[in-house]
Order: sequence, then C-alpha cells, then structure tokens
Amino acid sequence: MSNNKYSAITLPVPSTYHYQTSDPALQRFGSEHDLDVFGIAVDRCSIMKQMVFIRKSFCITMAQFITMGALATLLVRIDPIYHWLQKSKYAWWMPLIPTFFVAFILAWQLWMRYFQLSHCGRTSLLSIFSLLIAAIVSDIVSKLCYVDGILVIFMTIFGQCGVLVYTFQSQFKFSGTKPMYVLFWIFYFYKILVSAVMICISSPWLRRVYDMDPISILIPISLSLLLCGYLIMEMYYIMGIVTMDDYILANISAYIDLFYPMRCLHNLCELTDHVDTLPEIMHPGPD
Repeated sequence: MSNNKYSAITLPVPSTYHYQTSDPALQRFGSEHDLDVFGIAVDRCSIMKQMVFIRKSFCITMAQFITMGALATLLVRIDPIYHWLQKSKYAWWMPLIPTFFVAFILAWQLWMRYFQLSHCGRTSLLSIFSLLIAAIVSDIVSKLCYVDGILVIFMTIFGQCGVLVYTFQSQFKFSGTKPMYVLFWIFYFYKILVSAVMICISSPWLRRVYDMDPISILIPISLSLLLCGYLIMEMYYIMGIVTMDDYILANISAYIDLFYPMRCLHNLCELTDHVDTLPEIMHPGPD
C-alpha cells in the first residue's frame, strides 16, 4: 500500500460570524436577561454606578418635594391667592388633565424601548410634570391640611437627604434594610415605631413653629416615614428593570405606582420573589 498524504483544506471564515467578546457589558446571561440588548439593568451594575443612579433619581424627587413645599408656603402667605383657593372648589382640577397627559408620555417611555424621546425632551417633560404635580399637591395641602401637609413634605425631604448620604459610600449595595436605617436615624427612628415618640420630644423647633403638641405631630411623622419607605422600596424594584440612563423614568414610575395601587402591590410581590432584596428580614440570623 502506498502512503497517501492528504493536505488539510483551510476554509475562509466570514467576518460576520459572532465571536465571544470579553466586554462584560456585552455579555449574555440567558433568556431571563432578554432586555440586555437595551443595556444592563442597574441592579447588575457595580455598586458605584448604582449609587450614582440612585443619587440622581432621589435628587430629582427631592427637588420636586422642595417645589411642593415652597409653593404651598407661598400660596398660604399670599392672601388674595389663599382666599381664592379657599372659595374655589375646582382650582386643583385645572392642572390635572395636562399632568396626566405629560405623565402618560413619560410613562410610555418606561416600556417603549425601541423608540425613546431625546434626553432634552424627557428633561423638558419632567420639568413640566414636576411643576404641574407641585401645583396640585400644594393646592390641596394649602386648602385642606396645611400644617400637617407641610410637615410631611419637610420631613420627607429630610428623609431623602439621609438616603443621599447613604449613596456616597460604595461598600454596601442599595438593598436590604441598610438604607432604611439611615432614613430612620434622620428621624431618630430605629427599627421600632415606638421610638417615633422621641421625635416629638426632640423636635422643639417644629412644634414651636407650627404650634403642635407631641401627640399631634405623630401623624405627620408616620406619614413621612411611610412615604420615604415607599420611595426606597420603589427604588429596589425599578433598579431591576431600567438602565443607568433611565433615572428620569425611575422618578416617574414612583408616581405611577403611587397613584395606581395595583402596580404598587405587584412590585411588592415581585420584591418578595427575590428574598435577597431584604436578607435581614427574609433570612434573619441568630440573635
């Protein structure tokens, strides 16, 4: 038998073939991450990037609450406007239609990923929405419950400042109860609601300015704690479905879920599916 020598044929490889890339931003994780083509979700980014996203979102929310408080105070201080609001039954209805219209356009951006407005367009719509929602809230507060309402707004602003302080560290993720502890310390509130009595005792400035006794101030304290806790829980959820560039949409989502309780309940159920979101509660360690 003769020894035949065979030469291997080298086939050309088209340049259009897909090769595994080493870039972690383009890495695929499986079918549960089908939206990676639009960007990586915030909760899968580095801790530093997560804190930047949260800081931007809470700065927007805090600016909105500052606008609400300033406008409510202004409406009460100007006598002609205040008396007109007291007599008018439908004053706060006027901005409702444009507010819902702008909110609808911005909410559409939450799910419409193939076509989105420019950053300038979203910023302009957010500014209009913030002014309209501030007009509605300030009108209701100044007309129905000025003292309690303005206290809730101010205390919520202080609570958001505590969350912003938490975002300047990069050791712990924005999950679990650690951000809530920072929030509760701002109000001298830690773990148990009974400690809220200490707020009334240690807040002579607020009680003196608004002429409130320690018992009556408990209602604004409880409402502000509930509102700040809602904002933190909403941030837990929204970080899993938006990218780093969607901090404006994260702010709008908080209002949508607040006005639509079924979505808020849905988000809470989604969070309980991922027990690592609140490990101190879902998996408590030994005392």
